[in-house]
Amino acid sequence: MSEQASEHHGRDRFVGDDGGDSRADPALEPQSEAFTALSQTPGTPPPGAELAAWLFMARRLREEVLGAHLFSDPAWDILLDVYAADARGEKIQISSLSPMSNVPSSTARRWAHKLIELGLLERERDERDHRLTYIRLSGEGRRRIMTFIGRLMAKGPPPPIVR
Repeated sequence: MSEQASEHHGRDRFVGDDGGDSRADPALEPQSEAFTALSQTPGTPPPGAELAAWLFMARRLREEVLGAHLFSDPAWDILLDVYAADARGEKIQISSLSPMSNVPSSTARRWAHKLIELGLLERERDERDHRLTYIRLSGEGRRRIMTFIGRLMAKGPPPPIVR
């Protein structure tokens, strides 16, 4: 096993083959002041928004090339797209989840309700047209997505494969 996850003082720690500690850059951790400042600056996209949009696009490309019937992860698709849409200043209607996550409408709604129950998403009614419902990341949902993206960015690109 090249990396073994362990818990150390309440934080994830990864120990490589050399036994060295390869923790993520603390500045990229969501609880850091730098990360918080970036995420709360008006007009500034949240950290990693481009990466979230790229990951979403990569999933669609994978389905196009290999077939959508092989892959289904609507919860992750919904979370990524809502995060990226927020960065673009767009609101996501609950009715647009089906084409976005590439699943039937009933499945998309079921996953949205599950993510709301888990506290990762929130509903938001349109102030002018109460028939419209939008979804957005909750504070906890944003924190978790930012944690994932921050840790992924801190790891950098994958190392080259050596034969």
